[in-house]
Amino acid sequence: EERALVNWGGALCLRAKLLAKSGVETDLVRRLQLAAILKYEGAYNINPGSMQALKGWGTALREAAQMVAADADEAIELLDQAAECFSVALSINPDDVTSQRALRRCTQDIQDIEADMERGRPPTTNINDRGRW
Repeated sequence: EERALVNWGGALCLRAKLLAKSGVETDLVRRLQLAAILKYEGAYNINPGSMQALKGWGTALREAAQMVAADADEAIELLDQAAECFSVALSINPDDVTSQRALRRCTQDIQDIEADMERGRPPTTNINDRGRW
């Protein structure tokens, strides 16, 4: 059951990413991302030690933050949640390079958004406007 939810979440994330790149309606992409987040959360609830569920969940949250970059507060909240997923993954396996890198990216993205807010710059609305995103 956990594996099925992880795979389902991955498929939903991929579909959302492909649709976002093709310029499809943002609402549909956000609904797919939310569904993916819920699948990964379900997988984690079944097996809290699942690195795949945690990393998938964190990645889905980070990708959702990219879609709401125009709303800095919501983007930061999603990035905080993503960082928490990667932190939990690192508590399970401190040597996991993928989780280490993802946690650093979440932290840097939050710092970038906060710096933009302090400078009075409008939030980035395009995923591709931020090099790391």
